[in-house]
Amino acid sequence: MLTVHDIAVARDDIGENLDIFETNFVTHPDKIEQISEKLVTESTEKIKELLEVTIDQMKTTPEEIPAIIVGGGATTMPEKDIAGTSKVINPDHFEVCGAVGATIAEISAHAEGVVDLEVEDRREAIDKVVDSAKNNLVTAGGLLETATIMDIEEIPFAYMPGKRQKIRVRVKGEIFK
Repeated sequence: MLTVHDIAVARDDIGENLDIFETNFVTHPDKIEQISEKLVTESTEKIKELLEVTIDQMKTTPEEIPAIIVGGGATTMPEKDIAGTSKVINPDHFEVCGAVGATIAEISAHAEGVVDLEVEDRREAIDKVVDSAKNNLVTAGGLLETATIMDIEEIPFAYMPGKRQKIRVRVKGEIFK
């Protein structure tokens, strides 16, 4: 199956092994040589077009901006004449940026519940939902001891009798290592 990686190799954007890879970066040079120049050109234009659309959708200004492109897929992206950019930057070790991000990322979880504050103590009700959100964090792969409350939201139900309300809690924490 033809991949974006193959197209980047065929247009000579990828040709040498990066220090982080033990295997040959170009795995099937004989198949790469069989790719027609027309296919390489048309594929590169489509890749470039998709990249430009993505950059345009993410920009907060109509002016050209420097684009920092990282992650394993960045090795396959064209780097010149990208509409909407003043330049394309690939910082040192850009190809493993996604892996680094995953190792330092936090995880979040939430929980919600409905309570009647005429029957239940407000603080106890909130604590129950916080505990539930923390349990959800652990289920999602987070460390309980690193759980931090990001948000507690109380929404009264004006259309119901009593003092009923919904309590929503969002927490975050470190991922299991």
